[in-house]
Amino acid sequence: MVVYGPCRQPARDIFVNWLYNLVIDEEDLWLLIGDFNFYRSDMNRYIPGSNFNDSLVFNNIQIGIRIPKTNIFRFENYWFNHPRCMEHIVNVWNTSVRSRNSGHAINEKLKLLRRVLKRWAKNLSNLSLLISNCNLTIAFFDKLEEIRDLLPHEAIFRKFIKSHILNQLAMQNEYWRQRYTQTVV
Repeated sequence: MVVYGPCRQPARDIFVNWLYNLVIDEEDLWLLIGDFNFYRSDMNRYIPGSNFNDSLVFNNIQIGIRIPKTNIFRFENYWFNHPRCMEHIVNVWNTSVRSRNSGHAINEKLKLLRRVLKRWAKNLSNLSLLISNCNLTIAFFDKLEEIRDLLPHEAIFRKFIKSHILNQLAMQNEYWRQRYTQTVV
């Protein structure tokens, strides 16, 4: 079931009551996803200003199960620009997992994907540092070209660095676009 929780009263209270009183048989396989317009904690927000009472209300909704609190995992959109990202996703998705049912299998694969991507992302270079180093390298070759003509392999390398920096800048742009929130006053 896909849910979009209202963000204004009185519809919000009606939604919370419906969700709180939702009865699902333990034998039924179900998945409840969507935008509930609630945060489990202030750390789940991109910008400060969450309502602590909203967190309490949402965290008290149990639907007959215990919802574990986890550390936030943020999938970065710019990862898709990296050539190895899809390789990791496909490898994890094709991995077989022991599961009682299809819902459990999806849950286990998503957990495995989170672990793999977190480990992989730690090994990614710091974009700002990488862009800075690329710019220094290009500046070096530009200065060298002022003194003498570049050798063929130096010119090819400079061209490669320029195309590489464009890719890194696209990733950095996507990274900041994902985090940008506009506040209109």
